[in-house]
Amino acid sequence: MKTRKNENQKYINLRGYVKQVLKKDDHSIVFAFKDESVGEVKCQAGKDSILYNNMEPNTKYLLQVVLKGRYTVSSSNYVFLNNNLYVKHTKFCTN
Repeated sequence: MKTRKNENQKYINLRGYVKQVLKKDDHSIVFAFKDESVGEVKCQAGKDSILYNNMEPNTKYLLQVVLKGRYTVSSSNYVFLNNNLYVKHTKFCTN
């Protein structure tokens, strides 16, 4: 997994295949992505992504995702993390 810094954001490059669509609504799509080096990860893409309308089976994609997260602390001082991978750029892979 490689990271690239671009205008104060770190992009994570993922290369692989869409394994399964988990959820799709009017605004976004959540899917399982099988990355070549990391394994399976869950990603979210907005309606403007090519994955929202034109996801093709058995097609290799290069995704540039950004990790966004937040945490909450409960009254008993437990910390709960919520991290998500949001797709920023998508390209078809040629190799």
